[in-house]
Amino acid sequence: MQKKNQKKIDKTLQPTNPKFSNTKILSFASILLYFVYNALKPDFSEILLFLSDDTIFNLLSIGFTSIIALSLYFYNSKASGIVVKIVLVFFIFYYIILSYINSTDGKDSYNLLFLFADFFILPTITFIALGLSFSPSKQNIEQKNEETKDNDSSLQSRKRRIFQTSNILYSIAIITLIGISIYLNFKNIDKFEIFEDEYQMMSVATTYYHTGEFKLWSYKNNKPSDQYYRGAYVHTWLIAQSFKFFGISLKSARLVSGFFGVIFGIIMLFIVYFFTQNKWLSLIIDFTIIFFHRYIFFAHYVRMYIVFLPMFLLNTYFIFRALTEKMNFVPKNKFQNFIYTKFNFQFKFLPIILGLIYFSWILHQVTFIILPVTYLFITYLALFAKQTKYFYLWVIANILGFLLIIYFKESFSTGIFTFFDSPQYEMNKNYWKYILNYPFAKSFSLAILISGFLLIFYTKSNLIKNKLIFLYLFIISGIILFVYIFNYKGVAFRYSSHIALMAIITISLLYFKILERIYNKKIAFLFALILIGISLSSWQTKYEQLYIKNRLYGYPSVVYNSLIKQLNPKEEVIFGQYFKYYHVPKSIRNFELITMKANKEYTFEEFQTDLKKSKKGWLIWMTSKSYHLDKKILDFIYQNFRQYHGVKMDSTLMELFYYDQSMIPGTPEYLSINQGVFATNAYIDLSKSNTISFWLRTNEKKPGNPIFIGKKDTPIIDFKDNENGELILTCNEKNCITTGNIADGTWHNAVIVHSNTLDLDIVELYVNGERKGIDTLENLGDNQFKLLISNEFAGEMQDMRIYNFDLNEKQIDAIFNNGEITTEARLEVDGQVFEPYSHFVIK
Repeated sequence: MQKKNQKKIDKTLQPTNPKFSNTKILSFASILLYFVYNALKPDFSEILLFLSDDTIFNLLSIGFTSIIALSLYFYNSKASGIVVKIVLVFFIFYYIILSYINSTDGKDSYNLLFLFADFFILPTITFIALGLSFSPSKQNIEQKNEETKDNDSSLQSRKRRIFQTSNILYSIAIITLIGISIYLNFKNIDKFEIFEDEYQMMSVATTYYHTGEFKLWSYKNNKPSDQYYRGAYVHTWLIAQSFKFFGISLKSARLVSGFFGVIFGIIMLFIVYFFTQNKWLSLIIDFTIIFFHRYIFFAHYVRMYIVFLPMFLLNTYFIFRALTEKMNFVPKNKFQNFIYTKFNFQFKFLPIILGLIYFSWILHQVTFIILPVTYLFITYLALFAKQTKYFYLWVIANILGFLLIIYFKESFSTGIFTFFDSPQYEMNKNYWKYILNYPFAKSFSLAILISGFLLIFYTKSNLIKNKLIFLYLFIISGIILFVYIFNYKGVAFRYSSHIALMAIITISLLYFKILERIYNKKIAFLFALILIGISLSSWQTKYEQLYIKNRLYGYPSVVYNSLIKQLNPKEEVIFGQYFKYYHVPKSIRNFELITMKANKEYTFEEFQTDLKKSKKGWLIWMTSKSYHLDKKILDFIYQNFRQYHGVKMDSTLMELFYYDQSMIPGTPEYLSINQGVFATNAYIDLSKSNTISFWLRTNEKKPGNPIFIGKKDTPIIDFKDNENGELILTCNEKNCITTGNIADGTWHNAVIVHSNTLDLDIVELYVNGERKGIDTLENLGDNQFKLLISNEFAGEMQDMRIYNFDLNEKQIDAIFNNGEITTEARLEVDGQVFEPYSHFVIK
């Protein structure tokens, strides 16, 4: 009897799906991971060619894992099953620890732990695959439950009481969750200042409140402007209604977002339960999502993102039901009989679906991803569901898709869709993190998604299988679209927030199902509760940022007040991008404003022309919108003008600079000749690498100092002389490098290279192409320093070049070999052109 039971146990530990042996599982997981893993590293073309800098790393991981896994499989099925479970627990705990550290922003403090995060992806996938194959099949589990079923009436009565108690607890849990959601989304909702695009939403809603039109409000003239705002009409209308009840204020506008934050949590619980069919698991997942700091931020932000998220969720629910369910009715004529037999879908959901698609689209165009996902799901059903109605629907979907492509053909010609050739591909790779980095670390999320795909093959229920395929299509389509195809302006989580939401639901569900199958439901729930811990730690880490300190929003009022106090409106102009009269008192709104347009439409040439027209003025823009400005303009401003607020100076998240003609390169005030030498001052940013090259000639044994970089009378970099015709480069007022004798009446080329690294600021001095020495700078503090070209130098200077990067030795040789008098700024080394951002010569 004991031997019989032992054989029975051993049998349940054998692979349960004859179509998939362990070898095939390993091959499938290894190859698929190879593609996914390498997608994180190289360009797409390199993935297709199986080329990567990490090829050896991957092969070692594959080989190591395959040998262990295959030996476990062929050694002893029962022992192997136990070993697999034990080893898998180690991997799971390892990644849970990483996920916890990741949620607390502590990765930099635990770099050693993260060293093996990618290496363990493949072992984790393989051991999950083995665990799934060694676990008892659903049929065996059901059979066991049937055998142990107790028909005792008292036990059945006790089960009913437990069930009733469970329902009461579940209801209490839902009410508690709604209360927590209200707290999270409304706490300190008006504490922070107006931020980014909140200005335009406030502006349009104010105009709609007064006139019923979707136009921007002119805060300069205190009346509606003639400029229409197209988009997010639903959200604007909702804000205007809030203004009617609570008055026109930032708080009133944010109340709409807070309200939808709560609605989002409620709808999400319903949708998650639909996909999981497990009420307690759905509560855990809902809890995990409502504590995600990025969604809480949306609830405190006057934009449409928190509004379209519940709409997107509802649409996924109705589309899935419409495609997988059918109408139950008795056909009364031929047409009804055709519908019933050939085209039986849940058409009652169609008006809701079309309405949600329309309203989601006008809220934000990124919601259109639901269309290609629906098309792919229809294609899958047409191929595998073996029902004629899906083939007919697939044909119709192709026709409609073709018509939509024709209608939106301009979108393909405007560069929004780049098809694996995005100019911002390096930035787009951040979407991997945005979509897969919560609640678990990205590496563990990948392992769960890849190994969880095997559940589709083990699942007997077509409904569960279809749900998993539907969820997977959102994640796969989202990653391909946002990383490789979509060339949307800027890269931010908010654009992929709906895909990240589907990823959180899918990863959490797969995580639970994998553990349930390999271990049991109780252990799966215990591990699922860890999601709550991770979400709470993440929320606690971001608590100060969400509710106390204004790190995300910045302090625009501080910067505008600084500008207003110093502005002379009669003599000074303001260069502004998205300039906000909202912060400017009506009494001083009559200054000249030069608009720096969005999307890099304001060219460097236009900027130079406007600078020449104005003697002095101010430049102001939001730090987060810097990508809208031409890089040449940004470099020019940071290198030459005086900064009052912004990056590396404070946390206002607003850039404010002052300029006058003496700071503009190429103008007589900036570069003048005083007795045959340069006389000027500018600003140089030592937080970045830069290079200064110049030629000098003297006969004096004590020639004096040619340049000065520092604050007021405190030099950071300058020269001293001695009586031997030498100049001594000083760093932080200490002698560091000597030029050698230059008092010979001939031209000498001096190059100061400043290299800004993570830990050190390195200074090198070259004379006539020869490196004279190297030293370091310390205690820089403020990064903006004055650059003076001194008139104390007893000699001549020529051909000064200022580069915003550190030159290498070949480039320095090119300058020296080019000679001391040239009007050509562009030089070439090994076929690569390099040029200074400022170049001065005496003609």
